[in-house]
Amino acid sequence: MGKSRDNETVDHKTTPTEKPDPSRNNHPIHSPYYYAIILALLVFACEALIMAGLSFLPIGSARLQWLLDPLFLIFLLLPAFHFFLLRPLILHIKSRRQYEKKLDRLNLVLRAIRNVNQLITREKDRDRLLNDACIILTETRGYYNAWITLFDDSGDCQMISENGLGEDPLFLKNMPEQGDLTPCGRKAMEQAEPVRIEHPSSDCTGCPFAERYAGGAAMTIRLEHDGKIYGLLTVSTPPEFIGEEEEEELFREVAGDLAFALYSLDIDKERERAREALKQSEEKFSASFHGSHDAITLTTRDGKVIDCNQRTLEIFGLESKDDFRDKRPADFSPPFQPDGRSSKEASRKIINNVFRDGGFLKFEWVHQRKDGTIFPTEIIFKTIRLGGEEVLQANIRDITDRKRAEAQEQMLSVAIEQAGEMIVITDPEGTIQYVNPAFARITGYHRDEVLGQNPRILKSGKQDEVFYRNLWETISSGKTWHGRMVNKCKNGTLYTEESTISPVRNASGTVINYVAVKRDMSEYLQLESQLRQAQKMEAIGTLAGGIAHDFNNILGAIIGMSELALLEVKEGSSLHRHISQILKASDRAKNLVKQILAFSRQRKNEDIVLSIKPVIKEALKLLKSSFPANIEIKPYIETDPGLIKGDPTQIHQVLMNLCSNAEHAMRETGGILEVRLERLELEPGANELKGNPKLHKGPYVCLSVRDTGYGIPPELMGRIFDPYFTTKGVGEGTGLGLAVVQGIVDKHKGTLTVESKPGKGAVFRVFFPAIEGEREKISKKEQEKLPTGSERILFIDDEEALAEVGKGILEYLGYEVTVRTSSLEALELFKAKPEHFDMVITDMTMPNMTGAELSQELMKIRPNIPIILCTGFSHIISEEKAREIGIRAFVMKPLITKDLAETVRRVLDTNAAT
Repeated sequence: MGKSRDNETVDHKTTPTEKPDPSRNNHPIHSPYYYAIILALLVFACEALIMAGLSFLPIGSARLQWLLDPLFLIFLLLPAFHFFLLRPLILHIKSRRQYEKKLDRLNLVLRAIRNVNQLITREKDRDRLLNDACIILTETRGYYNAWITLFDDSGDCQMISENGLGEDPLFLKNMPEQGDLTPCGRKAMEQAEPVRIEHPSSDCTGCPFAERYAGGAAMTIRLEHDGKIYGLLTVSTPPEFIGEEEEEELFREVAGDLAFALYSLDIDKERERAREALKQSEEKFSASFHGSHDAITLTTRDGKVIDCNQRTLEIFGLESKDDFRDKRPADFSPPFQPDGRSSKEASRKIINNVFRDGGFLKFEWVHQRKDGTIFPTEIIFKTIRLGGEEVLQANIRDITDRKRAEAQEQMLSVAIEQAGEMIVITDPEGTIQYVNPAFARITGYHRDEVLGQNPRILKSGKQDEVFYRNLWETISSGKTWHGRMVNKCKNGTLYTEESTISPVRNASGTVINYVAVKRDMSEYLQLESQLRQAQKMEAIGTLAGGIAHDFNNILGAIIGMSELALLEVKEGSSLHRHISQILKASDRAKNLVKQILAFSRQRKNEDIVLSIKPVIKEALKLLKSSFPANIEIKPYIETDPGLIKGDPTQIHQVLMNLCSNAEHAMRETGGILEVRLERLELEPGANELKGNPKLHKGPYVCLSVRDTGYGIPPELMGRIFDPYFTTKGVGEGTGLGLAVVQGIVDKHKGTLTVESKPGKGAVFRVFFPAIEGEREKISKKEQEKLPTGSERILFIDDEEALAEVGKGILEYLGYEVTVRTSSLEALELFKAKPEHFDMVITDMTMPNMTGAELSQELMKIRPNIPIILCTGFSHIISEEKAREIGIRAFVMKPLITKDLAETVRRVLDTNAAT
């Protein structure tokens, strides 16, 4: 006797460890049908024996006949009795016993199913569940043996649970692992209904179980639930129950229960995994929420904040979550965003859109702290489920530093892009990765042409290989290289650049780039050359000023003595003519000194009404002596070109600069220089007025300079008047010639035009506005007599010759003159007799005390004394400074009788009127 798992007694012939043999008949009693046949056979055998014995007895014995006839009748009726009465009884007994056997069988299977169901409810381990299920199916004597094969999602065998197979499971387990199944297993995988094996020897050809279980039967069914096949269930059963509907229904039921159990276990595992994942997710969320460097808020659909982390309080300057909870994002934003949107409306729309569309949204927003500080943020919105409710998680990052860095980066980028210096960035091998616009502007190479190239494309050949080797050795060692080099532009022209090449390192200290800052030094070198030239000119000007001072003193004596001599010589005599020529030569020398002083910027240019004809002639005389023999000068000067108002020295400079440029254009090939001076009357529609808005109708004095040189290229025409622009070689020009000419012409309210064709020379025209009605005034002024007087004048000059000349001119004009050659003696005399003199005329440059210092001492004694200061050159005094200290007039040497007479009379008359 044994006990099942539900504690009910189960009657069986073998112990649970015995292996049932389906090849033998296991029923305890034979079928009634067979007993009936045996009984009939015995009756007929007895009848035969009796009849054979009676045949030996004598006939006619009445008693014996009486006995034999009934017995014979019984024997005759016995088959009929057997057929009609005994056989149905036997069949009924047989059917009843078969039903009872079937019922016992179904009870056993039902008991196994019930025990399996109870097992399913309490067992949560899959392996133990399947192993125990196989044991229950066999121990209850429901089935002889049972095994379960499970498969994973890819169809490979996971495990086999069995009971009642003895040594067979080893082979059974190897079959799925080798990628094979039993024939019944393969068939069961293809259909939902159970597969019946009624005759294993014929139905399971090739199966190792076919011969051993030839007398039994089996059923196989796939374990399937909700469309998923978990595996196979196979059992062996008595052959007489194969095909029974109730048997198969119970088999399907137990298979369905096991499949549902496997499904439930999967669901439990999924739920457990989901719970674990949820738990981990919540832990991660909590860690991320509270440990994040970003501010994190949780917002409901209506836009109210329900929670925030500690970083939120720090960023917004709040003390507790209560300050933030139940507020809306707009409550911590300025009224309007930088793009003009209302913060309240914009935030509401954004939140609604994220809840409506779900997913993820990243954008920038401007927030406001509790103290009113405005700061930029980057926000990431995403919807999450929290406590069964969908909420909006906002990750808020303060990007003030990033914005500042972006602004600095943008500023740096703009600065580099707009820098005047060339910026070149290469990789460690020297391949160009970036150049700024200045590089393209200076070299002529477009950015796309040099990216990926090596800087050697600029190589000019002016530096040797040693130069470049030293450069690369310096920067390769991590040092910065400084120096100058001559490079070549795309068009072949050379330029000098000053470069600073530095290595760029990453965080680990590895050189990842080289950056070169290059400055085009061509203009700088030109300016440097011009500065040296200017310094030379300044030195020459200082020298010229000193020479002019001494020369003016000499010239003053010559002019003064000549004028005095001329006054005593009879007009028309040969001596008068000779002295007049001396005065003309002295006047030319005087004008030359003025030009020297103007050149050295020691004399202010004076605009007067003049005819430029003599100036042009004088300049041409100088040019003829300096021009090479292969250049012919052809002047065309009208007899009366007209008058202009200007400075003769500057007019002289204009012509000299224009002719110098023309000479340079014809120096190699020679040619003709044509200088024309004429009067033009421009009428409306004149060709000269077209394209020249500065010219208007009216009279002009036109000075033209034409050459037959190589002309001016069209691309340079717009730059020829720029300061320091020159096409001449190094040391041949300063680039200031035409710029100076333009400046002088503008000062004289004139207009300068130029026409040129390459290879056919150039012509420059200067239009000076002509002055009408001035000629008569000039002639009348020349005919006026010299003004005279009788006042007492103190004349001071350390040069005795000049003091004598001044005294002679003033006495000739009628004045009473006292002369002193020492400033100290003159001061002592004036102190002694301050009211004795009506005027003081003093030289500027004198030993012991300058004329300016003497004048100040004299005015301390007598503030209203009129003083005239004379000088040929001085670094420390000018007409403006002289007037500031109270000097009434400032006269440049050499003294001319006419100029001195007019100045003395004007100062005396002005002083008398005051």
